[in-house]
Amino acid sequence: MNQFIWKIAEKDFYVLYNTRNGVSVFIPNKFESREEEVLNNNHFFREPNYSKDMPVVRICLNPTSDCNFRCRYCFNSKKKKKSLSFFDCQLFIDKVVAFFPNAKVFYIDMAGSGEPLLKINLVLQIADYCRFLSDKIEKDVIPMLATNGSLLSPSIVSALQKHKVLFGISLDGYQAYHDSNRIDVSGEGTYKRVLDNFNKIKNKSFVGGAMTFGDERVDVYQAYQNMLSLFQTVSIRPERKSYQGFDFSFIEKGYEELTNQLIDEALLDKLINIEKIINGDDYFGGYLKKVLLDACLANRCDIGITRLALGTDKKIYGCSSCVDMDSMKMYDSIEEMKMKTETLPFYNQKTKDCKKCVIENACGGECPIMTNQGYHSKELCLFRKLLFELSEKLCGTIFLKNPRAYKQLFLFAHQVLLRNYGDPEIKELLHCLPFKMSFTQLKDLRDEKNDEYQKLKTHYM
Repeated sequence: MNQFIWKIAEKDFYVLYNTRNGVSVFIPNKFESREEEVLNNNHFFREPNYSKDMPVVRICLNPTSDCNFRCRYCFNSKKKKKSLSFFDCQLFIDKVVAFFPNAKVFYIDMAGSGEPLLKINLVLQIADYCRFLSDKIEKDVIPMLATNGSLLSPSIVSALQKHKVLFGISLDGYQAYHDSNRIDVSGEGTYKRVLDNFNKIKNKSFVGGAMTFGDERVDVYQAYQNMLSLFQTVSIRPERKSYQGFDFSFIEKGYEELTNQLIDEALLDKLINIEKIINGDDYFGGYLKKVLLDACLANRCDIGITRLALGTDKKIYGCSSCVDMDSMKMYDSIEEMKMKTETLPFYNQKTKDCKKCVIENACGGECPIMTNQGYHSKELCLFRKLLFELSEKLCGTIFLKNPRAYKQLFLFAHQVLLRNYGDPEIKELLHCLPFKMSFTQLKDLRDEKNDEYQKLKTHYM
């Protein structure tokens, strides 16, 4: 068989994955004799399509490095209690936006290295500026943050939603695991406090849940069950650490159990849980999207390319997770920043092992922070490979046994991808209107009073 083709055998079918271009084809065992015909009909041998578009730019701010939690796996162990001024944040946003005139969407990520809601006034100030800037450039400039959830009082939730701030809550799956890691300054578990605050939120439609794991005995299946019952978008990911000698076997069993559950649900046309996993930044969900969309990745992530972070030291880094790491610094100040056509050498995401791996173009390489800290491990690579195989199994089974459900999943994954390109229709309609209306006003009308928006669209476009 061609050296670029990887065969994955399942019970009733097999997958042929083109390691060069990311295309997967699912072939029932009974059609093995027609393999070449099936491959040609599915563009299996097309040239790799590495997208050169950079539609999304992520501007990461650190409102504060202070936090009221002492999570055991936190990368910000020093907690220097520094913060940024609004002037610094505005200057940085303007500088980065000017670098990317062709970008379609700007995400202003205020998660930072601390708890952003400790600086709620600054968060709301930045959110207001995002709206002003969005009207000025007629593009989406979307404020967002992740919070530990402890400060989400009804008044703060109301303020965040009023100012159009997207926010997610860190909740590590289930109480026993959460409380073993996410503790407050007195060493007490925080699960009940966070869950109580979450339950008081009236409109949970755009509230996501995020979990980080790094323990061999974490029950990821139980974690997914709980997270999926609570949130509309779920993101579960391994923490950044060394996995040398780590035993993933129990965690892998949890993912295998989850995969079988999702397949059973999909065969009954129940896709809500798969969509919740695909909708965000979930580790498994990322591989599912790549299989559904035949994605081919040049890089694992956008660190230092279309993602830049301003630390509380006012220095520039590739992302919030490497703030205060001198070896990962890009610039000493906002004034020093200049546009680079390529990422810096130490942000290289491909290791020697990557070049030999069959899922190199599905994985995209190693996290630069991991390699910088010497955390690259074969154990983690094998775990990623398993998640990719499970993604192929899930998608292949649904494709062959319930094509209608597979088509719905494909369209949903494509819709998630299109979010990165904004909505060009809003800008087009805006310039057709005979009366004055701002970009964000028209966007609000579409989201909150769609009937009125459709009437404008019908009448003026």
